[in-house]
Amino acid sequence: MVLAALIRWGRLPDLLGGLLFGAVVVTLVEFSLGAQLRGLPLWSGGTSPALWRAVLVNGAWGFGAAFLMRPFSLMRR
Repeated sequence: MVLAALIRWGRLPDLLGGLLFGAVVVTLVEFSLGAQLRGLPLWSGGTSPALWRAVLVNGAWGFGAAFLMRPFSLMRR
């Protein structure tokens, strides 16, 4: 729901906004808050491959979610 609201009111194109939201925001929350809640080391203990893998996967999720929301926004117009 947050992604849909940011895409709707954001100034970036929807696919780029979804990609950036997934790659940056979701990864930051997962590696800081999510790790802390599960008792894991913050930022995956500093391992770079795990961080880059998460950035790619979360970015792909954000892009895909924005892509799938496009038909619904076109129906409202």
